[in-house]
Amino acid sequence: MTAIPVLCSLLLAGGCKQKPWEGKFAAPKENNCYLLDHIVVHADNTADVQYEALKEPANFDAKFNDKDSVLLIRELNREWIFQYRHDTLFEVSNLDPFCFLVKEK
Repeated sequence: MTAIPVLCSLLLAGGCKQKPWEGKFAAPKENNCYLLDHIVVHADNTADVQYEALKEPANFDAKFNDKDSVLLIRELNREWIFQYRHDTLFEVSNLDPFCFLVKEK
C-alpha cells in the first residue's frame, strides 16, 4: 500500500520540472511597456496576460518554439510575439514597441 503513494509522488515530481520560459515575467519599473504589466506562462500552453489598463488578467493560448526561442500568444484579434533570451521576453511583434518583461524568481 505504501508503494503506490511513493510511485505517484515520484511520477509527479519528474513530470513537474518547469521549462525556462514558464513562470511570471513582469515589466521593470523603468521599462517602456505601455500595454503590458506582466505575463504568466503556464505549462498547459496558456498564458495569463495582464494589461496596464485592466484589473484582471486574460488567458490566451500560448506556443513556444524551442528552435527559435519564440513565444507566440494568440488573442482574438492579435498575436503577441516574444523573443526569449536570458530570462527575458522581448516583445517583437511591435504591439508594444521596446517592451521587455523579466522573469521573476
